[in-house]
Amino acid sequence: MNDVSVLVPLAVAADWLPGAASGARGVLLPKAAFEAVPKFGVTAPEGIEYPRMRVVAARFDGCFRYPGKPNCEAQIRLVFQPLHDDGSARDSALHVFYRLEDSAFRDVVKALRLLRKEAPEASVDDPLRVHPALAAQGATGRYASELRALILAHAGEENLIRETFFLRAPPRQETWFFGGVEPKEGAYKALEIVGVGAGNQRVIRPVTTDGYLYDVLPSPKEPEDGNPLLDSTKLDGLSEEARTSAYASYVRLQNPKNYGPDDLPCAGCHVATVVTSHLERRWPALATAAATDRFTSAKNLSLTGGSEGQASSLRAFGWFGREPMIAHRIVNETAEVLADLERRYPD
Repeated sequence: MNDVSVLVPLAVAADWLPGAASGARGVLLPKAAFEAVPKFGVTAPEGIEYPRMRVVAARFDGCFRYPGKPNCEAQIRLVFQPLHDDGSARDSALHVFYRLEDSAFRDVVKALRLLRKEAPEASVDDPLRVHPALAAQGATGRYASELRALILAHAGEENLIRETFFLRAPPRQETWFFGGVEPKEGAYKALEIVGVGAGNQRVIRPVTTDGYLYDVLPSPKEPEDGNPLLDSTKLDGLSEEARTSAYASYVRLQNPKNYGPDDLPCAGCHVATVVTSHLERRWPALATAAATDRFTSAKNLSLTGGSEGQASSLRAFGWFGREPMIAHRIVNETAEVLADLERRYPD
């Protein structure tokens, strides 16, 4: 799991791969891509700043599927977060996608298998977590050095195809903005998002003393309608049938066998871990009621980090201050990627 979805320790990320790092395919985070992200009035202390951007996570995927298309493509994806002077992460991020040719990705898989030998601290039975070899060996260790070289050999401006963003504005209420851009006709243009269009999605979390409340705009009801569960104070007023149905919708959207990333609007996946975990604590029987909708795998799907109980963090794969955040959807996608690699690249 940790070989194909790599969560980088903050101490390593600080000196490992800045956005301006450049390799065989150019700069990892081109200035033009960075500057194409709308500002929304978001400023420090949580806004993005180019000199502070660092790779905090890397993902390798041999089969990213687009809606309505029978084929899939190989990708490397990098998560950049800006780091404070004290080494903690700001709660904003860029997720950058790089397309790979099949032959190049086959080389990547071979390299990842060789890298596996450089990570005795990790076990094939481990859940997805902060990468144990990077944590043990540090930024100058063999694993970090070779993984860095692998990324720089295969990812850069030349094959950058998409950039999505997650920006947090910290006024009196917690506010996040989601969206994306892609290079087209010599410029970066807004990405089409299901139920949103070529625009952005906003989430506000009013300060609450207990539970959670998310105000999502736009808040589409397709392909799943989880809107009835966005306010924890209203859960008791729902009928058992309505509560179970809405809970099952979140379970389905966390299942990569049901939906690819492009089949879903942004916010639903980002709030899903907090929402489903809250409901499971209050109504444990819900987990059984939605069993047929749940993603299953022989891999270890245990959730690590603080995503289950931190309503103030919508991070899917990265850091909230100094706390690692890993969403259920990321765990499930990782297991599915790993199964695909084992099936299509057996040796």
